[in-house]
Amino acid sequence: MSETTDERLNRLEEAFAHQDTIIGDLSDEIAKQWKTLEALVRKMAELEEKLEGVEDAMPTPAADVKPPHY
Repeated sequence: MSETTDERLNRLEEAFAHQDTIIGDLSDEIAKQWKTLEALVRKMAELEEKLEGVEDAMPTPAADVKPPHY
C-alpha cells in the first residue's frame, strides 16, 4: 500500500502547519519569560540599592567596645 504524492504532500503540509503553530506558541512564551526576567532584574537592582542604603545607615561598632554580654 503506497500513498500517493498528494497524500504525502498533505501530510507534510499538516505537519508543517502544526510545527509552525508550536513555534509561534514557544516564541510567545519566550517573550513573556523575557519580560518577567527583565522585571526581576530591575527589582533585584532596586533591592540591592535599598540594602546598601540600610547598611550605610547602620552605625559601625567600635573595635574596642566589648559586647553587652561581657
